[in-house]
Amino acid sequence: MAFYTKYQLEFYDDRGDYYKLSIIDRKGPYDEIVNLLATDNPLILEYHQDTNDYSPLVTSSLKINLYTRRPLEFFDLYDAGELNYLVQLEKNDSIFWLGFLMSDVRINYDCEPAEVTLTATDGLAYLKEIMFDDEGESYTGYQSAWWIINEILLKVEHISQYNYIREFINVYERDMISPAYYSMLDQVYVNLDLFSEKNCYYVLSEILKTFNATIFQKDGVFHIVRLTDLWQDEFEGFEFDGDANESKVSITDNILYIARQGIDLPGDFLGIENGTAEFLQPASEVKINFDYGNLPSWIRNYDFKADRYDYITSEIEEWMSSPASDVVINHISTIVKEEERGIALRR
Repeated sequence: MAFYTKYQLEFYDDRGDYYKLSIIDRKGPYDEIVNLLATDNPLILEYHQDTNDYSPLVTSSLKINLYTRRPLEFFDLYDAGELNYLVQLEKNDSIFWLGFLMSDVRINYDCEPAEVTLTATDGLAYLKEIMFDDEGESYTGYQSAWWIINEILLKVEHISQYNYIREFINVYERDMISPAYYSMLDQVYVNLDLFSEKNCYYVLSEILKTFNATIFQKDGVFHIVRLTDLWQDEFEGFEFDGDANESKVSITDNILYIARQGIDLPGDFLGIENGTAEFLQPASEVKINFDYGNLPSWIRNYDFKADRYDYITSEIEEWMSSPASDVVINHISTIVKEEERGIALRR
């Protein structure tokens, strides 16, 4: 489906890098593209995670700070609902970030001209609102980990705009095919019954936790990496296109550089002031899940059935009385003949 640019913003940052922001929809083409007027701090791109140490999903959002020249100038943007406008950010003529406009809007009338803040999201957070099923029917059988990830991402319609996904999980079981040929995610199969009545955010989190991996967007592409590998200067992995075809890829620079005070490392992102860095020793952990089925009780002969009582020795299968006890135990049927379950305790 074709998209058409409706609004556009162009500027240079303090380092001389050229940025172009385009707000695009499906209703065009338009006779004229509206040029936006940005504030002194036009764009704020933020990454979010659920915990301070490890989070399998790192979502991102883009705040767009603009001057509004008349009341409700951008009403068409925040009245259109969620995920209707595509937001494309380019840096030096290359895709830097992709997302969709949210209906959250903040307007500041305390200054002249008024300032309005629009917010866009990469869509990962919306997976909490989408169930992992096929139009209401639960998935069954076994599928590869890659099939599950791809199926989930395609449930948010706009994610198909990203064209492809890159995966850099270089942890292979010894019997898997050499990593030079196939992605590990294509060789791991999962029982889909485990995710019945679960949302897509939960399912994607559980799949990525298995490999201690994280998914986030960079340069308009979703990357799946193990954060413990980010120290490397070169990454080898696989790239999947929209038709799930995979090909070998290699990245010779770090996926996500963060510029921090006191460290001579340039980057597109800034660390939060007064933040902390934490190094945790790796731990080995094995989790084994086995479905034992459903039982009324884990206690054997919990209901004291009559056919499991010896009327001659007065013994009950799976049970024994303490030698120090002066309590006499008989089956309830020795007192009430019609009763099939239960015991009578007498001194």
